[in-house]
Amino acid sequence: MSSQFSSGEILSIIVAWVVLSVAITYQKLVGLLTGAGSLDVVIAGFVATATGFILHEMGHKFVAIRRGYLAHFRLWIWGLGLLLNVGLGSFNMLPVPPLDGSKIFRKSVPVALAIALPLWAMFITFNFIT
Repeated sequence: MSSQFSSGEILSIIVAWVVLSVAITYQKLVGLLTGAGSLDVVIAGFVATATGFILHEMGHKFVAIRRGYLAHFRLWIWGLGLLLNVGLGSFNMLPVPPLDGSKIFRKSVPVALAIALPLWAMFITFNFIT
């Protein structure tokens, strides 16, 4: 009997689970580094994300297979890259020295706002609204 999983699919699921878990428990992970966090909350977040996310995705896969379709989980690498770049760009555009945002805002407020506002809007949308 052959496996229901394609090569690399399990790794993609694990990577997606870890990224999602880190995103959900980020505040508590930072708290662990500063001494204000709790490891049991982080572990609970990873376990909850594993059960919710992995069972959800496997539900999609096995329903599709049962109905006769070919189904594979694929990690959207561009999405991870986009999220990382938006996060770094948003942080870098803060008008606080020594960040680049302070230099751009000092030179031209309209240009700085034209760069910063879309980045900040995407950051807020990706992290707090969706």
